[in-house]
Amino acid sequence: MLESWGSTSPETAWRAHGRSPETAARLDGEAARSPRARGHRRRRRLRPRVGGTRSAFGGASCSATDDVRGRLRGRHRRRNGPGGGEGRHAIGDGGGGRAVRGRRDGAECRVSEATDPRNLDWERARTLAHGAAHPLPYQTVTLADALGRTLAEPVHALQDIPHYASSAMDGWAVNGQPPWTLVSHAEPEEHRWGRPSPHADSGEVALAPGEATFILTGGVVPENTEGILRTEHGLVRGDLLDRNEDARAGEPSPREHIRPAGEEAGKGSEAIRAGVVLNPAQIALAAVCGHDTLTVLRAPRVSLLMTGDEVIEQGLPHPGQVRDTFGPQLPGFVSMLGGHVDVAGRAKDDLEDVIAAISAEPTDEFSLARASGDVLITTGGTGSSSADHIRRALVELDAELIIDGIAMRPGHPTLLARLQDGRFLVGLPGNPLAAMMAMLTVAGPLIAGLRGSALAAPSRVLSGEAFEPLPGRSRLVPYRLTAGRAMPSTHQRSGMLSGLAGADGVMVIPGEGCAAGDELAAMALPWVTG
Repeated sequence: MLESWGSTSPETAWRAHGRSPETAARLDGEAARSPRARGHRRRRRLRPRVGGTRSAFGGASCSATDDVRGRLRGRHRRRNGPGGGEGRHAIGDGGGGRAVRGRRDGAECRVSEATDPRNLDWERARTLAHGAAHPLPYQTVTLADALGRTLAEPVHALQDIPHYASSAMDGWAVNGQPPWTLVSHAEPEEHRWGRPSPHADSGEVALAPGEATFILTGGVVPENTEGILRTEHGLVRGDLLDRNEDARAGEPSPREHIRPAGEEAGKGSEAIRAGVVLNPAQIALAAVCGHDTLTVLRAPRVSLLMTGDEVIEQGLPHPGQVRDTFGPQLPGFVSMLGGHVDVAGRAKDDLEDVIAAISAEPTDEFSLARASGDVLITTGGTGSSSADHIRRALVELDAELIIDGIAMRPGHPTLLARLQDGRFLVGLPGNPLAAMMAMLTVAGPLIAGLRGSALAAPSRVLSGEAFEPLPGRSRLVPYRLTAGRAMPSTHQRSGMLSGLAGADGVMVIPGEGCAAGDELAAMALPWVTG
């Protein structure tokens, strides 16, 4: 369940969303140092009247006083001017371009001259979402926190790997021919680590011809060692060692079972290239190379804003109500895509409440986290009905529209915008399957761009069925792989989820349709492995 932030202490709420008070203090400091936050501090804070409520995002709710609404409208009029902001430079054009405005259902949306954002085809939408983002700044993290992060700088070996010659077997290090006299090192008065260390102690001996000493796997090979006789092939009588009947003649051969220093990598060699998404094996390799921390691109910080007065968070819905399908799964979905959800909340289906939630004026820890984040994902409200406010809020906030609808089904009313403070807004449709397709098509590529990762190319599958044409629009169809063919799942409508829940991937049917056996583009599902 989402927190009711107006009635929860900051410490309790931060812990509920995976943030400690110490992290809250760090976020306060980050945001306070940023130009974005300094600009916000110059604004006048909006406060509800006594008895009014606050939305989950700290903005004024629909019960706020008319004075709050008036100040909001006045603030936008002052910023945009009498002409509503005509002639302003588009964000990101370096101030040298002319802002172009497109009209959608009577609302003016600021767009770039570079492309018309309306009704883009599926592949173009993916490319634009990825290209709109730039890699985030570097940060240093411990190895334990590096999994799944994008490596910003190559990892070099700080010493030879392995850094000493070691035994590959339990047995005896030997010099010369058998029988060998068993020797051991002299016990030091004080051990280096305060206690005996058999792996290191074996290296304290210098073997003379005809001598041997016991050694463990990974133990330091003594000076003058010719090879390692494994335990299974040795016979000890008193202080003498010989081969047993299972040993080969002449065993051990020269350097047998000895791992030389630098066998895997030499000091200074590159072990992991920059730009990779770190997996467990690479983190282990970084540790072997001698590193305690790694320099990675900062994971994109994401905020969630759910809308819909008809949505309930628990229990069985009555007619006219629906269960929340976004709150329980979006944080995990974002994590699978490489982002991190800082805060999540809900706004009422009211234009001023939505504007206040999106604008994220920093009045408390939660709005401060949103204001200093990278991406705001909204759910619902991207249509054109009187109850849909996301697009109108973007117009009021003078946001730059990058994607204003995608020629795909489901998921057509998907939005991508850049807010005045530099944050991205991804507007997901309210129907759950449509929203999931929008996450894969827009949010995934955007987060990849922020992480400095390349845009993943679609995979290819063979369609198991023929599809009739749907001119001007791609269809995103969950499928199951059966005998090497992508068979469409059942229940593919935008409000249905059972087909996607059991799917192996999503195939993209072009507008002209396809025949059975045609090769099609497909999107992987981040939760499907193998």
